[in-house]
Formats: sequence, structure tokens, C-alpha cells
Amino acid sequence: MVAASKIAILAAGATGALGAHLRAQRPILDAKPKMLDPFGDKSAGMQAPTFEVINKTDIEVRSTGKCICPLGTFYDWQRGACAAQKSAGDACDAFPQEHFAQICQDGLMCKGKDGKTSCMACTEEDDCKQGEERHSMTCLNSYQLVGDACVTVK
Repeated sequence: MVAASKIAILAAGATGALGAHLRAQRPILDAKPKMLDPFGDKSAGMQAPTFEVINKTDIEVRSTGKCICPLGTFYDWQRGACAAQKSAGDACDAFPQEHFAQICQDGLMCKGKDGKTSCMACTEEDDCKQGEERHSMTCLNSYQLVGDACVTVK
């Protein structure tokens, strides 16, 4: 018997907004599998089906080298869209800490005490980058999935 299917995959080790989103989904991914009905007449549920992988090809994941959002914006994973960077005094608390470098406008960064963080002016010690340099260093990159995933089994 030969079975082939196309599947979409998401690269492991995702960072930034995508990584935070995937980590939020972790309980769903860790759910226990459900028992399947027995395979065929002969197994009677007593034996797992046996198969041999004959051929396997994977989808290739390529970075486009481009940011998902334009300069002056960041990817807001809760809304699933680009949002304008926050002004001085705006709260950062609603976002995962991994996003803090992207949330505030140039010259500002997420700082705070006692779990309360907001966009505050950068100091010399902070060594804040600005403009396109900062954006390209901190933005969430887009990726392209190329090819087909296919498995041939016997």
C-alpha cells in the first residue's frame, strides 16, 4: 500500500512572536493521543500495525531575510497583525518579555520594576540602536516553505 500526503510544517525552535505563540499552544500539543480502533480484521486490537517507510521527503524552510512588519511597527501576536510601536509611558506588560526589544519606538525601551514595565527613554548604558539597524536586528523574520512533504510506506 502506498500513501502520500502534503503537509504544512512550522520550523522548530521558532523565536520572537511566533515562538511565544507556539509556547502558548504547548498544552494543546502535549495532549495525550486517543486510542484508535483496531487496524484491519487480523489485528483485533492486539498488535500495532507494521509498516516500512520506503521514501521520505521534507519541506524546506527558507528565511526570506525580510521582516514581517515594516519599520515603525512590530508583530503583535495577540492580534495576529503588525501594530504601531508604543510611545513613552505605554505599558509593555501585556507582551511576552521576548518582544520587549520591538515594542517601543526608537529611543525608548521596555523598563520597569516590580513586574510593571513601560516604554522609557534609553540611557547610554542601554546602548539602544535606532532606525533600520534596530528594526532589522529585532524584527520577526518571514519564512517560506518550499516543496512537498511526502512519505511512501509499505
